[in-house]
Amino acid sequence: MATITIKFLAGLQTITGKTSVQISVDSNTQVKDLSGHLHSLGFDPESGSTIVVLNGRGLGQWAANRLIQDGDELIIFPSISGG
Repeated sequence: MATITIKFLAGLQTITGKTSVQISVDSNTQVKDLSGHLHSLGFDPESGSTIVVLNGRGLGQWAANRLIQDGDELIIFPSISGG
């Protein structure tokens, strides 16, 4: 098992009522599997409405088969649009 911290920034703190949560994942969980965990928290990382960062890098910058490590940190924040 690995424990990861998911931090919520900006308006997501108001929506979730939390600044962060910790979740446990199986030791064979890969970056590509994080989407399912985020869906269970009510977030769709593919929707474009939020940005998800793993250890300071966007999810797409990691190899999909990279194993999640104990202590990894996800940060989720709303996308900002404007002109």
